[in-house]
Amino acid sequence: MNDDPFNQLLELSKNLGESLKIFSEKIEVFFDIPIIKMLKLIGIIITIILFIIWIILIRKTNKIADSIEKYKFYQATGKKEKKHSLKVWKNIEKLIESDNEESMKQGFILMNELLNEVLNRVTLAGNDAIEKIKNLRIAEFNESDKSKLLVGIYAYNKIVENPSFALDPKEIKYFLKLYKQFFVIIGFLEE
Repeated sequence: MNDDPFNQLLELSKNLGESLKIFSEKIEVFFDIPIIKMLKLIGIIITIILFIIWIILIRKTNKIADSIEKYKFYQATGKKEKKHSLKVWKNIEKLIESDNEESMKQGFILMNELLNEVLNRVTLAGNDAIEKIKNLRIAEFNESDKSKLLVGIYAYNKIVENPSFALDPKEIKYFLKLYKQFFVIIGFLEE
């Protein structure tokens, strides 16, 4: 008596296995039909094209976001502010290009104050220059450049906290180039 349900279950599983085998063979025959092969190929090609279009649209969206970010800077800077910034920048360059360490340090401090002034004019998320630079989205100013600019801001904060802290003149000249690159990109300075 106990063998009978077991045999029925075994027979049922054999039937199910054969049914699945027949079904899979029919599916294979279906996919071997030339029109279905053609549709699979067309489907793959359309998928690849749509994927490429999707990537292009994402990149365009980032470019739009970059343009909006730049536009914020352009809106925040009128002619009067640009004149003021240019005048301050020329003074900064004179101070840093003099080989007097104290003048170079003063130029570095002024450079960071100008950066703070510029960032405060723009409606970027963040409470201070560090947060605003981290939230900045401009394609021409990549993450590596942002990190270097942040190092300059950290050095400035260190000088403000400890006036005896000094940067090497080569470092100050490097930051001058980096800050100038940033100001040129946002349209505050001309090359």
